[in-house]
Amino acid sequence: MGKAPWQSGWADERFGVEHAAILRRLLPEALAAAVSDAVDAHEAAKTEKKITFGATRYVKQYESVVEYLRDIDGVSFVRVPGTFYELAVVNGTILLPFRFADQLAVRLEDPRVVRELGKVARGLIERIGAEPSWSQPQLYADFDDADHASAVVQATLERLGLDTKLVLVPFACNVEGGLLAAYWGEAALRGDGQLEWVSYEMLPIPEGRMWSGHLSEVAPIPGQANATAVARFDDAPLDEPALSQQTGIPDHAQDSGRSEERST
Repeated sequence: MGKAPWQSGWADERFGVEHAAILRRLLPEALAAAVSDAVDAHEAAKTEKKITFGATRYVKQYESVVEYLRDIDGVSFVRVPGTFYELAVVNGTILLPFRFADQLAVRLEDPRVVRELGKVARGLIERIGAEPSWSQPQLYADFDDADHASAVVQATLERLGLDTKLVLVPFACNVEGGLLAAYWGEAALRGDGQLEWVSYEMLPIPEGRMWSGHLSEVAPIPGQANATAVARFDDAPLDEPALSQQTGIPDHAQDSGRSEERST
């Protein structure tokens, strides 16, 4: 079977052909399920605020990936110390899901994407992500937070092995449109704090899972006696256009032309 146009070879090399094919299918399904649960939680909360959606999505993005990959041979899981979530490990590689945007207009290369990464995620990228093309020491840093994140990353790697690799699984979603896009790839954290993508590819969104909301029927106008007999807005008869012969030159232009002729 040939590769889809959006597939590249790095994932087959990283995970093996069989595991890569399974992950390409199950990762977007897991993310779609996580976003769908978040949309349901938002609707159940009956509020316009997106707090419930965001909190549920954040928890479920980890839980759903673990749930969907639980029974796959060769997949293990590690709990990050001091956190509530587990991360899937395939062929010595951690899979780290995170939401990078809430709209399709934001590209992975956008400088804003790195803001969506927590301190532990950044620490993982620094330690076991791809090598950046250039780096520089950070002159101003929150050393307390940096030390804590570094300790968490070190404890995680001690459980897995220092040769562990990292693959990011960024996705875009919102409460109105559900799961909009999903990717996976390898990235480095540059000296300026920005992500540098070494390789990535788009994951196929499951058919029928991009929209998680519910469409409602058009409601009748309040006060109408017979709602079923209400005419549609486009049922009104069209007026016949009034046609008249045109010379192609406005009257004032013709008058102006004649006056110019008289003046010459």
